[in-house]
Amino acid sequence: MDKLFTEIYSEDNSPYGPSGFLYTLWKASSELSGYAQQDAHESFITVLNQIHSTSRGSTNVSCNCIIHSTFAGSLQSDVKCEKCGNTNSTVDPTLDISLELKGKAGETVGDNTLEGCLRRFTQPERLGPKEYSCSKCGKGSPVRGAEASKRLSIRKLPAVLSFQFKRFEHKTNDKSSARKIDVPVRFPSSINMAAYTTLVMKEMEKENSTGPGAGVPFSYPGPEALYEYDLFAVINHEGQIDNGHYTNYARFENEWYRFDDDKVAHTTQAECLNSNAYMCFYVKRHLDYKPYQTPTYVLMRETEAQKERERELRELKEKERTEREGTQGSPSSSGGGGPGSANGSGSGASKSAPPKDRDRPETREVPTGRPETQLKSKEKTMKSKESRDKEIDDALWEMLG
Repeated sequence: MDKLFTEIYSEDNSPYGPSGFLYTLWKASSELSGYAQQDAHESFITVLNQIHSTSRGSTNVSCNCIIHSTFAGSLQSDVKCEKCGNTNSTVDPTLDISLELKGKAGETVGDNTLEGCLRRFTQPERLGPKEYSCSKCGKGSPVRGAEASKRLSIRKLPAVLSFQFKRFEHKTNDKSSARKIDVPVRFPSSINMAAYTTLVMKEMEKENSTGPGAGVPFSYPGPEALYEYDLFAVINHEGQIDNGHYTNYARFENEWYRFDDDKVAHTTQAECLNSNAYMCFYVKRHLDYKPYQTPTYVLMRETEAQKERERELRELKEKERTEREGTQGSPSSSGGGGPGSANGSGSGASKSAPPKDRDRPETREVPTGRPETQLKSKEKTMKSKESRDKEIDDALWEMLG
């Protein structure tokens, strides 16, 4: 792989055949060796797994190798009991998303677009009473007459999204009975993935619900731009399942190219979008989230909150200091028989003011406590107001990687 990238970005314009890469793949995966027909999606996943297993930093848990930093996301499955409302959630890692071109019942669907496939992918699916046992009201056994719904959503978005359209249908275990679903699928040059994520789905459910917190206008958790992806590669399959041929479109900067074995030709984005796609690859438009780095908008929010706390502390301390100086710096409060009254001058009238000051305590603003105590009270209020924001921030950090 290192040699392949070195050749791609070298200044040598002569053609390059990655025979070494193919030979290494054959050695690592015997099922892909030889000259028989192979599936592009299976080859893609095999390559990713092999690179992952030989990469520096490769681990089985929270891996930060180049493959998982680029392609790894996670899907969340929520199973909800329709009787008691209990929901069980499971999260599974994924390197790509496979999308059906048919409905749940195997019927042909007219809305064959990438967005339509994603809507069907995240649409709730009804489970029968024998398919699910509720841990809350079922007591370990299926409840007669009770039903449940299952829904998939994207919990974590990767830097690169890879979609596979399930064009090859296997009705039995016999591969000879497989057939190709050769229907056109429209896909966009850019896509916003917010509507298919776990976080946004839950926010939209709260907006449409009738319980506590219902009726709050929906707004995207975090900047909407962080959900936007741009198309950069498409793999096409031409022909039938037993005699097909793969071609590929790829974008370099703003130019599109078509790859057909050893032939590389300049093409257009329109031609790519009109092709019969088998796999599509999208890259996140704004790579604001990086491993082990706090998102910039979270840092800005924390910085502004800290500045606000410091400003309030300064104002409280200044207020206390002013009131303390006003009390300590006032004239003698022992009475009017001081040196000023003995002089008989006009200053004696002004010196008699302190007794009057003592007679009007109701007009004096008395501090209710030390600045630190008042600040803690305000901080507690701010924390309660920001608890919801923090929950969303944590979910965004996990979802957007």
